[in-house]
Order: sequence, then structure tokens, then C-alpha cells
Amino acid sequence: MELLTTKEIEKPPVACRRITFVSENGQFTASYQLEANSIIKLKSAGYLDLESTKESQDHFEMLMTQLEIQGIPPPYYLHISMQDVNGADKKSRDYVKTRLDFLFEEGIIGPSAVVSPNLFIRTIGIVYQKLNPKLNYRFFKTSIEAEQYLLKVSGNENISSLAEFSLNDDENGVFYYQSHAVNYLKKPEWQYHAKDGSVDVTIALLNNHCVLMQCIGKSNIHQITENAKVSFEISKAMNNKRLTLILDISKMQMPNMKVKRYAAEITEQTNKIWEYRYIIAPTGLKTMYQIFKLFNPKSLANSKPVDNIQEAFNHCLQKYQTRTQPEKQVISERSALNHLSKKELIEKIRKMEADQYRKNNQIFKTLSRITWDSSFEPEYIKTVDESDAYFDLINCINILQDDIYNMVNELKEFNRNLERQVAQRTQQLNQQNEELVKLNHELDNFVYSVSHDLKAPLASILGLLNLLNKETDSDKKAEYFDLIRKTLSRLNGFIFDILHLSRNSRSAIEKNEINLEHMVEEVIEELDFIERSDLIKTEIQINSSAVFINDQKRISILLKNLLSNAFKYSLSSHRDSYVNVEAEIDAIECKIIISDNGMGIAEEHLNKVFDIFYRATSKSSGSGIGLHLVKEVVDKLNGKISLESQLDKGTTFTIVLPNYSWDNQKN
Repeated sequence: MELLTTKEIEKPPVACRRITFVSENGQFTASYQLEANSIIKLKSAGYLDLESTKESQDHFEMLMTQLEIQGIPPPYYLHISMQDVNGADKKSRDYVKTRLDFLFEEGIIGPSAVVSPNLFIRTIGIVYQKLNPKLNYRFFKTSIEAEQYLLKVSGNENISSLAEFSLNDDENGVFYYQSHAVNYLKKPEWQYHAKDGSVDVTIALLNNHCVLMQCIGKSNIHQITENAKVSFEISKAMNNKRLTLILDISKMQMPNMKVKRYAAEITEQTNKIWEYRYIIAPTGLKTMYQIFKLFNPKSLANSKPVDNIQEAFNHCLQKYQTRTQPEKQVISERSALNHLSKKELIEKIRKMEADQYRKNNQIFKTLSRITWDSSFEPEYIKTVDESDAYFDLINCINILQDDIYNMVNELKEFNRNLERQVAQRTQQLNQQNEELVKLNHELDNFVYSVSHDLKAPLASILGLLNLLNKETDSDKKAEYFDLIRKTLSRLNGFIFDILHLSRNSRSAIEKNEINLEHMVEEVIEELDFIERSDLIKTEIQINSSAVFINDQKRISILLKNLLSNAFKYSLSSHRDSYVNVEAEIDAIECKIIISDNGMGIAEEHLNKVFDIFYRATSKSSGSGIGLHLVKEVVDKLNGKISLESQLDKGTTFTIVLPNYSWDNQKN
């Protein structure tokens, strides 16, 4: 994830210090303006959807990119005014959080201030900070307070964040946290680094009353001893004043039993120097801490587990501020209570209990009706005053309802899309199933026809052989042998047709240079055995302006089938029977026309002659595969075939095939 470059946004101003954005639908506006000390003032209003969020974020990141080009490097400190923002949907909130995580973690945005946010913005902001402690922003009631805070944090060169405190190698310095200047002291002799690299400990004194101890790795007895020595040394340097310990062991591994026992002993010994302990620990160590506290309540009486350093430091600041500042509010509240009668106190307590009971019931009722069912509709709890203890909880529940409602709608839309896809796929499967049924039917017909066409000539041959056994006349025997030869020849032709049909569907196109005139002449010579072939006049006319390249074997099969049909079905009554072959060849295609004046085909059969096993006449002696094979060959070669015929007048086939000579030249 990176900042947008200036090329990704249209019309970037060269000296850009202010950008205004208005969404296309006019429902959201935002302005970004650079002020002093790298402070960017952001003011926005309206309702955020995902598209508006992305566009406004693009403009904001464009401004930061331009500022860096102009020699104003990050970090930039945001002065955010969003009290006029009405809300944002879940997708836009997720997008904002992703970008904020990146910008804060990369140090592009520094500590920032949000001025008098509405309930929605404040709740979202708190949730984001819980999810990512590096989101360093504060809430202020007035712009003056926000400006003072930002001027303070942006004007100090030694500024650092508490979360990145251990990265600062200076022995002493200052950083700002929530508008508080925090002095720190980090002596080299306080730090512990194991020689084998198994554990590192950083120790610092903050504002002379809080010790921050950050540990990484796996504890050992020597390290625990050294840390205890440093703790006593710091306490002694502070005139034995009891201090607060922030112990960050969130990156520590689970120690062995011996180290655990020793750590427990040291904890008891150091009790006298620690007034409070705030412990940041992973799940395993947090459980171990709870067990230890259960059996040794006095040892950890003033200790508390927290989620992060910021939370611990907040507690630390509150305790010492309370100690150094008069408790005016607490005193005034106590004074007010002291002036109440017993009856008034009881009444006040009853009202508080009733209010608490009502709110609890409302919360439980709302939570109990939250469901992932498609019928779910949010039922928002009326928001309370910001000072109310239920403020954040109620707002979080309202946002939770919004998010679940949006996710349920997204899930419904996903289900609708899925149903559409299933319906489309079901339709496709039904179509494929219908095609399979059709293919199975055709296969059954094919098997039946093939078996019939194989069985018939075999039965004929067996009958002729029986006659031969009984016949004594040599002339009759010769006649029977001639009939057997013709039957076997037809059977052989049928088998070859089946093989050609199978090979045509399976084998790839083989491109060869073809002498079409020579091929036609060879095919006609092979047809000399056909009866009356010597009485049929043939004429071949080939006009070629380019080399013809195509599949030689397939075109030979095509010509044999068409020419043999033309010879077989010539009319014996015609003395001038003819078969003509014409062809026009250019660089793109080859057009072949085969015509005869033979038997012809009746009009009702014309649209079926290319079907397998279809015979257009009872006089046919063929297999019914020939013309089907011709059509399959033409289709395989990406060509076209057409037919014109009239009964007793003749037939004309026109075939157009691609010429791959241009493809051959290209290769």
C-alpha cells in the first residue's frame, strides 16, 4: 500500500496548498488546507459512501504528495472538523480505517486532533483506536484547544510517540502525549541485552514518577535479577519514592517453571518500590498473571492488566493529575450528597438503579433481536449524554446493528447472484444433457445402421457360398464368384468410409501444397471400374492465381465421394452423360464446382442428403455415409458446401475451401 502519485489524480495543482472536493451526487463535501507547522485543516460535511470516500481520500493524499514535492515533508498533523458529517456506510468506514492504519503506521500522519465530533464520529474513532493503538488522535471541544495541541506537537523537533518510545536512542528528551509534555530518562546502564540475543529490555523513567519497562524475547533468571537491580536503583535515585511500573511483556515468550518461580519471588521483593503496576501481556502470560494473583493477592494488590502502553500511561496520568490537582468536582459531588437526607439519598439511588435497569433491559432486548436472518432490521437505541457511562456502549451497539444489516444485505445480494449463476449453470447442464440424449440416440442409430450394413453383405456372401457348394456348372460358379467380389468390394468401401469418418473427427488438419488438377485426374482414373464410366464425358477446368495449400488427404476423400456418386448415378438413357469439374483458386480460397447431368435428387430429399445413412433413392448401392463424410470434411476444413439438383436433370455441388497459402507465407 502506498500514497497515490500525482499522476493518478487529474489536474494536480503545482503549488497546491488547498483542495476542495464535492461528490458527484452533492451529498458530501471536504476541504483540505495547509496551515503552519505542517498542520492540515480538514473540514467535511454530509454522508459518506464508498465512492465519495475513495475520491476524497485520493484528493487528500494528492495534497500530501504535492506538499512533499514542494519541500514540506511528513509527518502532517491533522486538524479535523467533522461535526457536520451525518454518517458513513460500512464499506466506506472499512476503507478509511485501512488508509488511516497505513498513514499513521508509516509516519505520514502524526498526532492529530478531532474537534467536537458528533456521537457517530466519536464512537467510530474510539473503536478504531482500540483496534490499532498507533492511531494517534485526540478529541477536543474547541478549535483553539486543538490548535494549541497541534502547534505544540508539530513545533518540537524531539517529538516522538509513546508507542514508538523504544525506537528513540536519545538518553533523555521529551515527547508529547495527549497535549502533555513527558520528560524521559534512559541511561545506557539500565538497558539489558542478552549476549545470545534471547532477550532485550529497555527501561526509562517518565516524568520522575513512572518506569516504562519493555521486554522482548524469553526471560531468564539473570535478566530478571538485573531488571530488579535497576528498579531499586531508580527508586533510590528518586529518594525511595514509590513509583508506577508499566511492564510491557507483550512480545515475551512463556518462561519455564524455574524462571516463573524466581519471577514470583522478585515480584514480592519489589512490591515496596511499586505503588501501581500496569502489565501488558500476551494471552498465555496474562493467564499466568491471573493465576499468580489468585494465589498471591497481596503481591499484586495494586496491579492491573491493560491492553497497551497508551492505556497504561492514561491511567498513570490520571492518578498523578488527581494527586496534583484539587478534586473540585469530586468534592462538590460529595458535598451535595452530604446535604441530602436519608430519604433523598434512597430516592436518588432508586432512580439510578431504575435508570440502569431500564438501560440494561433495552440493551439486552436490542442485542437479543440482532440476527443474521434476512428479515433483520435495525432498532436503534436512543443515544444518551456523552457523560453517561452507557454512551460508548449504546453507540457501539447501534453501529453493530448497522454493520450487521449491511452485511446481511450483502449476503442476500450474494445469494441472489449465486442463485442466478446456479440457474444459468442448470440451464447449461440441461442443454448439455439434451445434447447427450440426442448424441446417444444418434449413436444407437449409427450402431444399428452399421451392424445392418455389415450384416447384409455378409449374409449375401454366405448365401452365394452355399450356392457355390451345390453348383457344378463352371460358368455359374464364375458368376457367383464375381458377385462375391462385388459384395466384398462394397463392404470394403463401407468400412473405409467408417474409418475416414472417424479419422476426420479426430485428426488435425495437415497443410500441404496441392495440385488440384492432377488430383482430380487421379480420382477419375480410379473410377474406371464403375459401370458405364467409359461412356461418361469428363471435363476439368482449373484456374489458379496462387498456390493451393490445404489438407491433401481430406480433399482427396471429398473428391472421391462426389465424383464416384456422379459416375454411379448417371442416366443410362443419356448418350451424352458428362461430369464437369471446375475450380477457381486465389490467395484466399479455392472454389470447386462438380456438376453432372445424371439421375439428380428429388427436392424433398435435398435437406437430408448430408445426414448419415440417408439414401435419397432406392436405387442407391452406397453406404449412406459418403455425403455425410463430405459435409464433415468440409466443416473440418472451415469451408462451405451447397447443393443444387433436379430429378432426372442432374446435380451440382459447390465447395468453397480456405487457401492457407497466406498463412504459410506469414509463417
